[in-house]
Amino acid sequence: MVLRFFSLSISSSKSKRLTTNNYFFTTTTTTPPFKFLLRYLSTAAQLPLQSQSNNNFNSTPSIVPLTRSLLSPRPCPCPFLPLNNNTTFGSLRPTSRCFTTTDQSHHRDSINYDVVIVGAGPAGLSAAIRLKQLCRQNDVDLSVCVVEKGAQLGAHIISGNVFEPRALDELLPQWKQEEVPISVPVSSDKFWLLTRDRAFSLPSPFDNKGNYVISLSQLVRWLGIKAEELGVEIYPGFAASEILYDSNRKVVGIATNDMGVAKDGSKRETFQRGVELKGRITLLAEGCRGSLSQKIMGDYNLREKVQAQHQTYALGIKEVWEIDESKHTPGSVLHTIGWPLDHKTYGGSFLYHMKDRQVSVGLVVALDYHNPYLNPYEEFQKLKHHPAIKRLLEGGTVIQYGARTLNEGGLQSIPYPVFPGGALIGCSAGFLNVPKIKGTHTAMKSGMLAAEATYGALHEGTSMEIYWEKLNKSWIWDELYRARNFRPPISDWMDGVDTSDR
Repeated sequence: MVLRFFSLSISSSKSKRLTTNNYFFTTTTTTPPFKFLLRYLSTAAQLPLQSQSNNNFNSTPSIVPLTRSLLSPRPCPCPFLPLNNNTTFGSLRPTSRCFTTTDQSHHRDSINYDVVIVGAGPAGLSAAIRLKQLCRQNDVDLSVCVVEKGAQLGAHIISGNVFEPRALDELLPQWKQEEVPISVPVSSDKFWLLTRDRAFSLPSPFDNKGNYVISLSQLVRWLGIKAEELGVEIYPGFAASEILYDSNRKVVGIATNDMGVAKDGSKRETFQRGVELKGRITLLAEGCRGSLSQKIMGDYNLREKVQAQHQTYALGIKEVWEIDESKHTPGSVLHTIGWPLDHKTYGGSFLYHMKDRQVSVGLVVALDYHNPYLNPYEEFQKLKHHPAIKRLLEGGTVIQYGARTLNEGGLQSIPYPVFPGGALIGCSAGFLNVPKIKGTHTAMKSGMLAAEATYGALHEGTSMEIYWEKLNKSWIWDELYRARNFRPPISDWMDGVDTSDR
């Protein structure tokens, strides 16, 4: 049933709750279909609307199932109108969104959009924001949907982040005048070589002047609010599990995963089919090694098209600690190399002082390590017991932890990012700048460039191939070109080193 797809909530400045004796759902007032749906449900079920205010973008929204029996399946009486009071379009007019409801036991419900974006990370949200900005500038109405597998925006964002605001300056030039979670500028930048019990200070190869120590998950939530204010529809809690093709093998959208499936694959009583989100253009912003992105690259031979090398990866493990205030120095940045990793393992650690007595500490280990018995998690535990690190963490408390993979292939491993019906953006394509250890700014910029190409393709009739041309002429390409020979020689050197584990 289509209405089940809207039984979720999004972190936003305002929300409304529809309640009954057994179920409720929370939604935002800034997303046009939700306003319509609330009115539709309230009228059909004759239930009162209860308003509640929530002005904290760091709040944790909930996902609550809307029971199928609340309303019987029925087709949508008309396309949704843009009911957002903040929308500045000159007049209300139908958009391309329409809903179809079919027998749920055999077919999936389908929702049509102009643009479907998979992944509500920096790249996906930047693409959505930029596309809606272009729509407002030219009085054009394109429907944009962002689907996110995390239970809330930022839930799957793991990064100890020293943020370079270059792309944000271009996307939202007035961001410094708003309540944005970017408030801790880098105050010091240190680089150490660690042995088992000592730390040697080295000249820092990084230039973090003008950068900020941030929580990337909080930044993503803020970007989600900005996207919603422009009319973007964001659906957290739904994983894109399948690519949809037409008869010509052109991508026409994605399908979300089925729910109510037992471990053995059988259907439970609560089984519900996923929903088809169909778009004229589909942008994949899944992050590093996304399953749909990998399938697309294989189906269309995107690496072979530009003779790109295979991608290489690293594993990053991170914890957020709350430490004693006397040890906390907001904006302090530390990177290390050496111990606990041996000479044949590429990697290093980081320790960033955020606000509110919090520090982000982590270890990155390249996955081309030689020792088959090496355990990155155990190496991380060793790191925290190094005398220079231990004295900072002693007496503190771990409040968050997680791990993620990183792209390390650089320029040589970037595939051709355009495929029939869409494009790859952000770390789905692999724009991480390895020597900088930064990829957020390049991911955001790639999303913005893809949005511009998408707008041209949908409104002006140009080709999505322009995205590739824009990438090659952008500062993303300049950065990655200058860094293209950083990682490969290190791997070659390590292959030739003969050293025992210390």
